[in-house]
Amino acid sequence: MNRIAVVFVLITSSYLSYAQTSKGSFILGGDASLSFRKNENPGYSTTKSNSFSLNPSVGYFVRNNFAAGLTFPIAAAHFNTNYNSGASASESSASSYALGPFIRYYIPVGKIFILAEGSYTWARSKSKYQQVDNTTGSLTDVTSTYNDENYRVATGMAIFLGENAGIDILLNYQKFNFDSLTSSSLFLSVGFKVYIPSKKN
Repeated sequence: MNRIAVVFVLITSSYLSYAQTSKGSFILGGDASLSFRKNENPGYSTTKSNSFSLNPSVGYFVRNNFAAGLTFPIAAAHFNTNYNSGASASESSASSYALGPFIRYYIPVGKIFILAEGSYTWARSKSKYQQVDNTTGSLTDVTSTYNDENYRVATGMAIFLGENAGIDILLNYQKFNFDSLTSSSLFLSVGFKVYIPSKKN
């Protein structure tokens, strides 16, 4: 009897994992961050900053284990700089919103899934800052807006916590284009996902 129960649990667990990533299911998720920093430039200035970012996403499984969707991150930051030279303190802020598609593929391995993901986002950013005149110490308000692009590929694993929730642990490579400038980075990320199985499942 115990063997039958064990087999039933294993079959049920496998079925639930499959249902989560089967065609017609939805995936909702994202991550958020809040940071506070203090940067000191000895003999010149001290800058305190706080920033916030939110990266929601929604996807749909167009076929078993393959999802496509949209991500729409937003971010905001505020900076306050005090100058050792006696110049007036300056304040600046920045904000951005973005939108873009993503795709991800799940490979079942036991109770976890190996993940491969790619995404592209187009962002609109705005910054406001005060420029210091080195001669007079006076401040001039400056506002600028610009567009940028972000390409990202990632691989890692999805660990399911139950029928409708999971955690992603990913190694990401990101490339950022702003006008003629290009930068890239390699980083780890942890995200939370909610899975909504299709009615058929």
